[in-house]
Amino acid sequence: MNILDLLRYLLLAIIQGISEVLPISSSGHLALFQALLNTNAGNEAIFALLLHVGSLFAFLLFFFPVIWRLVSHLFQFIRGQRSDAIQDDMMLILYLVLATIPAALAGYFIKDVIDQLFQSLWIVGVGFYFTASLLLIIPRFARLSYGQYTWKNTLMSGLFQVLGILPGVSRSGSTLLGSLLGGLTLAKAKEFAFLLFIPITLGSFIVSFDRIESFEPSLLTYSWIATVVSGVVTFFTLKMVFQYLNLKHFKWFGYYLVGIGTLTLLLAFLSL
Repeated sequence: MNILDLLRYLLLAIIQGISEVLPISSSGHLALFQALLNTNAGNEAIFALLLHVGSLFAFLLFFFPVIWRLVSHLFQFIRGQRSDAIQDDMMLILYLVLATIPAALAGYFIKDVIDQLFQSLWIVGVGFYFTASLLLIIPRFARLSYGQYTWKNTLMSGLFQVLGILPGVSRSGSTLLGSLLGGLTLAKAKEFAFLLFIPITLGSFIVSFDRIESFEPSLLTYSWIATVVSGVVTFFTLKMVFQYLNLKHFKWFGYYLVGIGTLTLLLAFLSL
């Protein structure tokens, strides 16, 4: 095992674990740093998917109480129980399904295009700028939000999640902002946006599983190690975000993305 290669993959795993939860685009950061570290040429999107699987396990662990409650209430609903809590959770499940459909369809039909976009730092840089603009503008319109899930705010979340398919556009950030724009409080928006990560990532892994076999075996070993590290870092970043993230922080992430977007475009220009 090459220690230098392993360190590269561990660095990418840490970047994934942090940037998946924060609204700064894990896909963009992975594409940028894979280019800088000269790793996974031509397989950037597949490696990113593996790291997202690590994040997926972290999300499942973090939201286990919520998931267990939803599954329990689903079976109780099937058995004919109709308490207010059960009916509320049945609506939440329907909202999650509804919000997942747009990104699932988009990801299925354009997955090959997305793989190619991962190799373009120009696209990544523009994606960073786009996410920055969302972070700097949309929170200003989130002051009159309320705490109830509706068809409007959950569908808005799902439509904004489609944007996160593109490298450089934050999935968590765009989904959070879509939820806020649709009328959710930040607390509800965080819960719904991160719950949405679970079905879309699971679906992406299932659809793309056969392509993982094209990875070089030695690189696949590094990738699975990185996947575990990605999960650990994601879990602790989630805890931090749910405890500390508020609307005032969004503008600072926006400023950061302007800076790294500029760096990305500069690197794209120099590589011509």
